[in-house]
Amino acid sequence: MTEAFTQGEDEIQLILNYDTPRGGDYLYDLTVELPLVPDKHQLNVNLTDGNEQDFNLGYTYQMNAKALQNITLLTPTDGTQSYGIDLLQVLTFNLNEDWVNHWNMGVSFRSETTLSLSTSLVYLLHDRFNLLTEVQLETDKDTSIILNPGFRSSFKATWKDTEIVPGLAFPMEIKKDPVSFGVFIYLSIESHFI
Repeated sequence: MTEAFTQGEDEIQLILNYDTPRGGDYLYDLTVELPLVPDKHQLNVNLTDGNEQDFNLGYTYQMNAKALQNITLLTPTDGTQSYGIDLLQVLTFNLNEDWVNHWNMGVSFRSETTLSLSTSLVYLLHDRFNLLTEVQLETDKDTSIILNPGFRSSFKATWKDTEIVPGLAFPMEIKKDPVSFGVFIYLSIESHFI
């Protein structure tokens, strides 16, 4: 789930995801987010390995404090997919001091068009510990709904004002078939490298 925030002026974010999806296959994902101009523009470089292997290059524009837009060029590296483009609109709302709500609306143009709508509700239980749940609706040939309850924490390291955020979630995918379950592991490292 993308949140409507970009990196600060000299801040680089490294994001690692490991997903054991609901089909028994795995998905490993590495993203590096680099600031281009402080607080407004960001370059995203993404490598994905799983059923498909992709190298993706994205640009993010922070419209205001609550919204950003992203466009990503999808480049297959294993010959199983075609080239494509992802478009994503992200909205973030601070409901009150304890609750944050994120919305992602996207369309992916590849060999087939995929539409997606996601929302998450984050409970800020503590400054460094959040409970969250995500709901994603995705449609291409089939329609699926994914419920993804989980949690994340954060730790400050003294080196270059680094923040480390591990997370764990348990996605449940609902399709025409029976419900299937998975595990999602998240790790974000955000640091002032420059």
